Amino acid sequence: MPADYQRYGIAKGEIAAREDEFRTRPGGPGTFEWWSGKILAGDGSLVRFEKTGEHPDPVTGKPVADTTVYHYDGTAHGGERYRVTFRRENTIVQARMIESVKGPKRVLARLAGFDGAYMRFTGQVTVERTGSDPVPETVTAPALWEPMYFGKTTG
Repeated sequence: MPADYQRYGIAKGEIAAREDEFRTRPGGPGTFEWWSGKILAGDGSLVRFEKTGEHPDPVTGKPVADTTVYHYDGTAHGGERYRVTFRRENTIVQARMIESVKGPKRVLARLAGFDGAYMRFTGQVTVERTGSDPVPETVTAPALWEPMYFGKTTG
C-alpha cells in the first residue's frame, strides 16, 4: 500500500541499507517483507522479565505464557526506559525437535535426555518508550515470535 510505504519511510522497489532484513521481489506481486527490531541491553541487570497466564503446551510440554513483558531501564546510565509486551493470540507451530532426528542419532538423543522444542506464536506486541520525554511513545503491531527450548525446562 502506498500509504504504508510512506508511513515507514521506504520506497517501492528499493531496499534501503537501514532496513533490518529483506524484502523479496521488492514491490512485486507476492512480496514478502521480513522486519525485525532489536533492543540490545549490554547490562542484564537493567532488564526485568515477567510472564502471566503460563501453562504447559499440550504438544511439547514446554511452558507457554499468554503475556510476556520485558522491562529495560537504562535511565541510570543516561538511557531510556522501554517496556516490550508480547500478547499471544495463537500458537501456529508446536514441534518437538526429537521428531526430526532419525535412526541411531534419535536413540542417542533420547538417552542423552534431549528435550528440545520449537514453537511459533502470533499476537500483538506493544513497545513503550519512556524516559526524559514527558509523553511516552507507544506502538502496537501484529507480531510473530519463536521461542526455542534446547533442554529440560524447570519451574
